[in-house]
Amino acid sequence: PLPRVPVNLCDLARSAARRQGLVDGGTGRSIAVDAPDEILVRGSEELLDRAIGNVVENARKFAGASGRIRLRVEAVSGRGVVSVADDGPGIASEARAQVFERFFRDPAHRQTSSGAGLGLAVVRAIVARHGGSVSAGPSDLGGAELRLELPLL
Repeated sequence: PLPRVPVNLCDLARSAARRQGLVDGGTGRSIAVDAPDEILVRGSEELLDRAIGNVVENARKFAGASGRIRLRVEAVSGRGVVSVADDGPGIASEARAQVFERFFRDPAHRQTSSGAGLGLAVVRAIVARHGGSVSAGPSDLGGAELRLELPLL
């Protein structure tokens, strides 16, 4: 069964940015985090941490070490929203609905990126288990923006 404890999305966002910084080893551009002190949802801290981490890792993969990444957490209409925006190549409009499917890899990036196409599918499954939704669209930074929306506590 899914744990139903209070989880602070803001702490998870800051933690994911910090972990990605360690993975980058100081060679990557730091991730900007725009989050208040606390936005609470109910669920599994471990699973939600994995979901946010996967989206941040995906942004770094496509934006590159020098790419700009912004991680924002906000409360909108009874939902906790975590958005990860980057200045990478973006996601073609026809591929946006498919990026969360298992084994999907955008044909435009298959030659330049590795992976099995499971990371965002895992994100969608985790968020769905928490009663939320995911979406992909263009970013105001010029690349892609992935959004996770979860019911507030």
